[in-house]
Amino acid sequence: EDVKDLEDENAALKEEMADKYVDGFAFAVEQMRVVFPDVDPSLLAELDFMKKIEGGKLVPR
Repeated sequence: EDVKDLEDENAALKEEMADKYVDGFAFAVEQMRVVFPDVDPSLLAELDFMKKIEGGKLVPR
């Protein structure tokens, strides 16, 4: 394999890993909907894998 092939494979693997992370996060949110059916949907809508917890609140990274 040449460098270009390895770079392409690396990029594809990174994208696959990111997709799995996003899918896993979405699955966790769906589990929350099942386990806590009375939770306000607007609160669940605030969940975002791109946010971090700071001072007990979700904030952008």
